[in-house]
Amino acid sequence: MRKFAFLLLLFCCCSTAFSQEAEHTSAPTNLSGENTQLSIDVLYNNPKAIIVVIPLDETKKLLKYPVGVWNNGVNCYIFNEDRSPMIAGIKFKVIYSLKPDSANFLFHAVDKTLKADVAYIDRPVLNNNPNAVILASMSESPSGVYNRSEIAFKYDEQEKKWFVYNINKTPIPRDLGIYIIVQKPAAVKTKVQITKDTPQQVLRPILKNDSLVSNVPKDVDFPNWNFEKGLNGWTKEGTAFNNQPTFGDNVLTTRILSQMELNNGGVGGDYWKNQGYDIGRNGNNWIGTYENNPSSGGKFYEIQGDAPTGILSSDEFLITVNNCYFLLGGGADAQKLFVELQIKQADGSWVSAVKKSSFRSNEL
Repeated sequence: MRKFAFLLLLFCCCSTAFSQEAEHTSAPTNLSGENTQLSIDVLYNNPKAIIVVIPLDETKKLLKYPVGVWNNGVNCYIFNEDRSPMIAGIKFKVIYSLKPDSANFLFHAVDKTLKADVAYIDRPVLNNNPNAVILASMSESPSGVYNRSEIAFKYDEQEKKWFVYNINKTPIPRDLGIYIIVQKPAAVKTKVQITKDTPQQVLRPILKNDSLVSNVPKDVDFPNWNFEKGLNGWTKEGTAFNNQPTFGDNVLTTRILSQMELNNGGVGGDYWKNQGYDIGRNGNNWIGTYENNPSSGGKFYEIQGDAPTGILSSDEFLITVNNCYFLLGGGADAQKLFVELQIKQADGSWVSAVKKSSFRSNEL
């Protein structure tokens, strides 16, 4: 019997009061050199509009460099920062505000903001606010400066301010313009459901903190994303998680590397057998529903097989990170092993947004 792991992230909607959203797809009818023209009526003849664009994951891989936004006062465009021709078929989420305000503004990296290789943002909405969620796109306004690096944001605990930096560690260009929309963090709940699994299931959610940290009350012992505290903060149903989490490289090479057998075309021999296999874990603990956790009394490399099923649900908590990644493994079946995000609606129902192994909270 095969099992599969289902990871469900439930997000409460978060949005800025004065921002709106739309989608845009580059097509031959809207392409011009490195640009694709937006066809959002309310943005025409609006030089004050604040616009952030996010390439959607299924087509983002077509872009070699980041994109920016150009508002020439009449029309608005998305352009390639490396000035290469824009190609058709790229989908973007467009978040915009019709006029600037305290949470929607154009940042200009002038001399007084630059410090070493980064630029500090001095805004009341961000100062002393380490839990802000920042959406941003580089802009050709106000000085026509281009930047071929992806940008990210980080909160300086000493300065009590946010700064922007280039991910490739090059300096932020002087006079670079950046459209910024500040949002509030969202509340989330995580659910892992095991029904029919693939052998050697690996599941370990990781919050990658490029710019924010989880805002959890000190008396709440969660998030325990990495399972280093066992299943503290998680509620289990069924039997799949009775002997979890799994500790260390608790998988034998003999089970994984069958292609090494001589009759399977491998080198043969036994020097590689019965050794711990590097499962690619991050930390000590991980969820492997095929394994039997040695801390529960089982021997190392002991298994419980594919038969157990169940559900593992997290306590509710706030998410205040910009980027989340999930380290998953198992059978090569994208229909049965995935991350699903759901957005909570006003009536309390949940709507599926996207299934993938990584996401940005500003895509919701």
